[in-house]
Amino acid sequence: MTYEQILSLLVVTLIASIVSFVVDFILVRFNRNLVFLLPGILLGFTGLLTLFVFSGAAGWGAIILAGFIAMSAVAFIVSLIIGLLFYFKYPSHTNRP
Repeated sequence: MTYEQILSLLVVTLIASIVSFVVDFILVRFNRNLVFLLPGILLGFTGLLTLFVFSGAAGWGAIILAGFIAMSAVAFIVSLIIGLLFYFKYPSHTNRP
């Protein structure tokens, strides 16, 4: 991997972690299970892009989509890790009076 590719993956990871932290911090206040909403959306987006590549993208379009797939997969993994951290950090509110 070149320096530019590593830098772009680090930037995507940083942006995904900040966005996921803010969204999960807001969602965990409503319901603890909602922290898996963002990883689910990102997983669906990654699957959709993968479907586009396998359905007939050719040439440079497939290469560009492969880059988007890699970045969305990194965003999915980061948001899943942050979601799991929030899920286990905050207790469920089933014992509220």
